[in-house]
Amino acid sequence: MVDKLLALTFIEAKEILQKEGRRLYSVKVASPPKNPSYEYDDDYRVINIRELNKFDIELIVCKPLFC
Repeated sequence: MVDKLLALTFIEAKEILQKEGRRLYSVKVASPPKNPSYEYDDDYRVINIRELNKFDIELIVCKPLFC
């Protein structure tokens, strides 16, 4: 289940977690060292996932690059 969340937008991943009865325990934002950010929105992409236990998930997201 966890693998299918990678590269999805935050809102897509959140919907899948809700459908499968998992709880979004926390969200962490990855950002460049000189430009730290703690805010995120629905368009951010999932770059890593941690299963904390049977129900809780931590998502690590980053801001997508638009060309």
